[in-house]
Amino acid sequence: MSHGDIFLLVRIAVLIAVTVFHVVAWKLLGSELSRRKNGFPPRWRGGMGMLFILMALPGVWIVFAGDIPLPSGVLTTATVTYMIWNVLLVLMTLFLFLRRLMHRRLLSGAVERDQRQETEPLPSERQPAEQQRVPAPAVDESRRTFLREGAAGLTIISLGGPLIGAVSRDDEFEVVHKSVRIRNLPKQLEGFRLAMISDIHSGPFMDTSDIDPYVSRINGLKPDAILLPGDFIQNRNEEIEPACDALQKLRAPYGVYGSTGNHDYFADADYVSKELELAGVRMLRNEHAVLDVGGAPLALIGLDDVRSGHPFDTLFRQAVKGLDARIPNVVLCHKPYYLEEASEWGVDLMVSGHTHGGQIVIARVFDAVITPAALISGYIEGLYKLDRTQLYVTRGIGTVGLPIRVNCPPEVTILTLQRA
Repeated sequence: MSHGDIFLLVRIAVLIAVTVFHVVAWKLLGSELSRRKNGFPPRWRGGMGMLFILMALPGVWIVFAGDIPLPSGVLTTATVTYMIWNVLLVLMTLFLFLRRLMHRRLLSGAVERDQRQETEPLPSERQPAEQQRVPAPAVDESRRTFLREGAAGLTIISLGGPLIGAVSRDDEFEVVHKSVRIRNLPKQLEGFRLAMISDIHSGPFMDTSDIDPYVSRINGLKPDAILLPGDFIQNRNEEIEPACDALQKLRAPYGVYGSTGNHDYFADADYVSKELELAGVRMLRNEHAVLDVGGAPLALIGLDDVRSGHPFDTLFRQAVKGLDARIPNVVLCHKPYYLEEASEWGVDLMVSGHTHGGQIVIARVFDAVITPAALISGYIEGLYKLDRTQLYVTRGIGTVGLPIRVNCPPEVTILTLQRA
């Protein structure tokens, strides 16, 4: 099974999950409206059904027809509408669920009061007046409804505001500065600055105009060298053209270097790499380049995407052939799963992407990132260390699936080398 087939199966699984959620939301809404005084007229039911079907179409297009180009305005409008619809659907479903839960609790309390009243003693058996309990006041149904729906609404507002805000701020990328201490780093390399972006995913939702701001920001930071560790495209060869139009503007005194990612193999990785080379990106495909920085060497080692039949050790062995192991080194490896293997090889610093920082982040607890992506990898974003080897995972700048990030802004990274 090819990489493209696996990616398609994942997209189909996500589409099925979203469709199931839509069906549940539809049934919940229909049940709620049927309880209303005037019921749920058939024409309304039919109209709502058509709306649900219409709003599901962009998801179907993304999975099965994402390769078909659409006019930019149509694509943007459909995507934004689909995103807003799903956010509102989540909030509505949560509101109805909380409303039902509060209704059941209030109803349970009313039943308990009725039962207590039914078990009160007859007049002849009652205690003296001073010991009699005051009967419970009648329940005001309108007040109960107001409290129930008001509490549910306030909960939705408190949750929905931050969620919508988190989505809306995702066009604002973050520049992350990180110092990395390396043992036996020559004095000439102290303060050497590496800029990095990853997971560009050039395609329907990332064109030249989207990539240009990152390029301009990197150039403005004036790094010594620039690293691009993979996933330049989504899944088609022609998607590399807008990426190259932007990346050819990158400038650094010691050059621009890249390695392939898994999405580059969904198309023709050789073609993608060739186009990047023509745009001025030195692609390190299981090979290395040694920079001469004031007479001190720094090795940049690039690996092709580590995948089935192409394990890390095999690719790394090929990449470092003829390289002096004493030279400080930085490894470009798209997937961050191989910190243990890199440590065994004595790597100083490995840079990776692939995870998108989770892309959808539920919460952050100290250094822990709560995201579904954590089920796949223990390395989500930031700096990790094992023995002498350090790994930096960038959040990248692109997206996969829905073109949204929640609580996970795109990242431009500046790594500054320091002597340990």
